[in-house]
Amino acid sequence: MQKSFGHYIRYINEGLKNNFNSLLAKEELTSQQAFIILYIINNKDEEINQKKLEEVFELKSSTISGLLKRLEIKGMISKEISKSDNRNKVIKCTKKAYQLKDILDTNKMLLEKKLLHGLTDVEITNFWNVLIKIKNNIKEME
Repeated sequence: MQKSFGHYIRYINEGLKNNFNSLLAKEELTSQQAFIILYIINNKDEEINQKKLEEVFELKSSTISGLLKRLEIKGMISKEISKSDNRNKVIKCTKKAYQLKDILDTNKMLLEKKLLHGLTDVEITNFWNVLIKIKNNIKEME
């Protein structure tokens, strides 16, 4: 039985998610929560709100809302009223989240290193190009 591209992409996605979640289990975070924390920390000079996270991560409002709620319960983020627009809530990482930044970055790099093990620089560049094309194809199907 020949497997499809979709099957392999799903397998890779699940494998990455499961491996990253395993690395993060000690911190009691999921991969999605970790990526949100890292994004907010790495863009701390911007006013990050829920809408911005929906756009960056290409997730639905309800998904981001649930992730933010769980991060707030865990004490990783806080929401503040925007200084430029009182209707807008800005999402900030707490000291607790900043203390995890190095661990999250290290685990992310470790996973990517394992993922790309044995690939040449040319293969990695080609892989990126193919991934971008596939992502664009999916966007066109929406």
